Amino acid sequence: RPPRPHQTRCIRAVCAALSQDCAGHTPSNYLVQHATGSGKSLTIAALAHALTCMTDSRGNKFSLVLVVSDRSVLDDQLSATLERFLANHESAPRIERAESCKHLSRVIEEAQASIGGTSTRVVVTTFQKTAVDRPDDGAEEEEEPVEAAAQSEVDEEEEEEDEDE
Repeated sequence: RPPRPHQTRCIRAVCAALSQDCAGHTPSNYLVQHATGSGKSLTIAALAHALTCMTDSRGNKFSLVLVVSDRSVLDDQLSATLERFLANHESAPRIERAESCKHLSRVIEEAQASIGGTSTRVVVTTFQKTAVDRPDDGAEEEEEPVEAAAQSEVDEEEEEEDEDE
């Protein structure tokens, strides 16, 4: 389905700001904030598509549109929404997923090497893969269960109390 009016306004506002920014000397950062149930995924998909179509006054395109989420469930949801949305547009690029820190780093390096090119890559990832100093064996690291983390904190507090006595 097409974006709703508030989503279309958001996309147009970001694209207009980026068009002005591309002509400036110092790029800006942008934050798009939505309430629960307002269609964030569709806004992200439509914005990603709009960014892949943008060209500056010199004919340059963005070399990379990086969609970052904070959970793998959202990563899956965004990938699916992007694929469905972009499937309805002929010139849209395929969606890539960064599988590890190394893979994401390679994608970013390739995008930097292709600045000024004629195509745009769309990559979906989680922010955990953006860590610079994180060891990476190509696999996702398991998070410590909440119960284990809480017990560890209790154990540390008990040790501190024992030392104080």
